[in-house]
Amino acid sequence: MSFLFRLSAILLLVSITACACQEKQVVMESITFGEAPLITELKPLSVRGTNYFPRDTPWDGFWTATPDEVIRADLDLAASLGINTLRIFIPWNENTEKAGLIDSSGNPSPEYLAKFDRFLAEAWSRGIRCIVCFGFEYYEGDSRIPGNWRRAMEAFVTRHHADGRILMWDLMNEPERLAWSPETMAYLRDSMIAIREFDQNHLTTVGIGYQIEHLAPAGFPDVLQYHDYAPYREMLEEGFRRPVRIIDHLQEVGGRKPLIIGEFGSPTAAEPGFGVGMDWRVSLGDETVAATEAEQLLRYALVFDAAEYREIAGVLSWCLYDYPPQEEGYLVPTGSLFGMVRLDGTLKPSAILLRETFRRWSLE
Repeated sequence: MSFLFRLSAILLLVSITACACQEKQVVMESITFGEAPLITELKPLSVRGTNYFPRDTPWDGFWTATPDEVIRADLDLAASLGINTLRIFIPWNENTEKAGLIDSSGNPSPEYLAKFDRFLAEAWSRGIRCIVCFGFEYYEGDSRIPGNWRRAMEAFVTRHHADGRILMWDLMNEPERLAWSPETMAYLRDSMIAIREFDQNHLTTVGIGYQIEHLAPAGFPDVLQYHDYAPYREMLEEGFRRPVRIIDHLQEVGGRKPLIIGEFGSPTAAEPGFGVGMDWRVSLGDETVAATEAEQLLRYALVFDAAEYREIAGVLSWCLYDYPPQEEGYLVPTGSLFGMVRLDGTLKPSAILLRETFRRWSLE
């Protein structure tokens, strides 16, 4: 089937389902009263998720500036899309320290722990578990390593070592951002040991780009993970076999372990009417891609096809929301408009495809 024909079929699907009634959330297993049951084995296509930050207070603002009612509304939206897993981030940095959520020794405050507890409770009440990613980059190259991250990790992990509302612990996001430095490798090695001291129940993962060979000296986590931001030209030329090729490589190197695509997506900054009114381009690798909703939709379709073809454990899109663009930093237009939900709150075609795909996976 040609990509043009496939894209036309996807757009037809979106037009047909855009006004369909929302389906009731179906989770990985029946919701039980009381504590959520622990998940120790991932079934194929059981992780149906997205990465989450609040729209108006992303990044550190998730924990420092987001009202509870906003979080509840966001979780309602996620559940309506058939999402049963959110990948969330627990930062330790100058902002959380200034906000009083951590102290200079890395200890989280009672307020930080309480905010985290409330989020887990609200998420689970909607049948949503969390992949919790630690952000200890603040201590990179700091003499306070490793004491601070160990204290911080112990405080969170021991408190939730038997908490089934957490699906797995994600020890680090994209260590290649720090060029696999000696400090990074020491952290990865030591944290894989420490996490087992604190918690022998939950699965572990590390959110890498794709260079899994770098993880070998530190050891491989329970669940392999990679982030798919392949150059659009490669996706167009290879189709779903491009992510299949990466999946096969990761499992060849890291072992036949469960695998998730922990992030995937593309921006829609050039979309007429919903972008930033300019023909923006975003550099991914050595290629440039046009940033429209149609191209985002095709990328979602190809990732879903690859996940089904290899029957991996699941996928998590990047990300739920578009964020108000800024002039610099992570949230320039090509970084802020990766979401499935536009700034005006309407769903992009990718969100509708995700909802229909997750509904189908939940019934298989």
